Amino acid sequence: MIPQNAVSDSLPIPSPTVLCKELDEGAVLFCSRTEVYFGLNSVGVVIWNALADGARTLDALVEALEARYPDQDGHVLRADAQEFVDALSESELLVTPAADRADP
Repeated sequence: MIPQNAVSDSLPIPSPTVLCKELDEGAVLFCSRTEVYFGLNSVGVVIWNALADGARTLDALVEALEARYPDQDGHVLRADAQEFVDALSESELLVTPAADRADP
């Protein structure tokens, strides 16, 4: 079971150094700071756009996915969304909002 508290559920946001170019069947992300390219399929685009539009918790992100893909299992959507967010974060395409960072 995933802990349900504001800190652990708070999602990172798209980095301001990332450009997103949507294509017919997905999108390409490019980070001008790290020079990382990342390809997205159509589900990845939905997740990226939800994060860009302010989905700040995993619950909010999963709700957006469930609305778009109502026939999919919510637990699978949650696990896949978390894995994808983690991959984007590891590639430095998502960042922790300044308000969520601990002061040094």
